[in-house]
Amino acid sequence: MSTKIVRIGAVMGIIALCLVTLILVNKSASAATSIVKASSPARPVALPGYDINVFAKGNTAYYNPDSIEVAGKYVYIAYQNTTAKDGTDNKTSTIVQYTKEGHVVHIFKVPGHNDGLRFNPYTHLVWATSNEDGNPRIMTINPATGVIVQYQVPTTPHGGGYDDVVFLNGMAFIAASNPTLNSAGINVFPALDKVELKNGKAILTPILQGNATATDLTTNQSVTLNLTDPDSMTVNSQGSLVLDSQGDSELIFLHNPGTSKQTVTRLPVGTQVDDTVWIP
Repeated sequence: MSTKIVRIGAVMGIIALCLVTLILVNKSASAATSIVKASSPARPVALPGYDINVFAKGNTAYYNPDSIEVAGKYVYIAYQNTTAKDGTDNKTSTIVQYTKEGHVVHIFKVPGHNDGLRFNPYTHLVWATSNEDGNPRIMTINPATGVIVQYQVPTTPHGGGYDDVVFLNGMAFIAASNPTLNSAGINVFPALDKVELKNGKAILTPILQGNATATDLTTNQSVTLNLTDPDSMTVNSQGSLVLDSQGDSELIFLHNPGTSKQTVTRLPVGTQVDDTVWIP
């Protein structure tokens, strides 16, 4: 089941919704035995200034929703179904295009375990990435014609797959997920690439190494990163690319990414964050 988060009053927020299982313990009068029962997951509670409402529901044909992308009049939801994260089961995910009222417009099947879904504002094509743990696939969907084009992806230098995509300043960037670490547990491979789709191929240019140097926003000191879990991305209200290194509990900010003026800062957040959203 997918949910819609509606902004009421906040200017900017990072929203985390958690399902909490309540454990109820009943003891007999003699305290000889105890019975533990788990209730149904509690309904998520919206933060002040927000409402949560059901937007769409999956079914037996498509289920396990993950990525959500809003573009113009439409909402795109990626359903991962039951698929291996490295694509080795050769199954498919489902991309459903909805109106903003929740009505189904189109249904697209894409190969593998879809984990990245973005609308390219420059070409008006939907980009979908699959298999974030290995054997990655990158494809585009033309919402008007339904044509799906797959692009040849070179062998990944980091040994994993590719995850989220973001478009900024006429360029596309992609997270290099599930990296192989060296014997010291350090990611010495690219964590973030610029990606171009040309002549049936994905051309990837590294712009941030997993062990790059950055400025820590809490101390203003120079630090060496170790990005072991590059995951989702977004663009903040200042126009910087924000990369979530989920397993490392930190956000990486890139100002002027992919240019000679690129700067990198780090913000430890103290917990694993799956997605970030800046609301204008």
